[in-house]
Amino acid sequence: MQTRPSAADIRAWLVARITDVLEIPPDEIEIDAPIMNLALSSVEAVSLSGELEDYLGMSLSPTLIYQHSSLASLADYLAQA
Repeated sequence: MQTRPSAADIRAWLVARITDVLEIPPDEIEIDAPIMNLALSSVEAVSLSGELEDYLGMSLSPTLIYQHSSLASLADYLAQA
């Protein structure tokens, strides 16, 4: 049985993927800021949810990113799911 990534691992993964998608440096991502501040398009958010499914090996809602107030909150939720 594979061990689920920690919240810190998930946060790091999210920051890495979002910086790639938005082509911005990691220090511009505020982990506790509202996710809406990231200005991800709906296509980017749904794509990110799909990549999260692959990373975590579990089914996720395509709108999961919009269901959490911040990346920290999302990572904490996913680490406990």
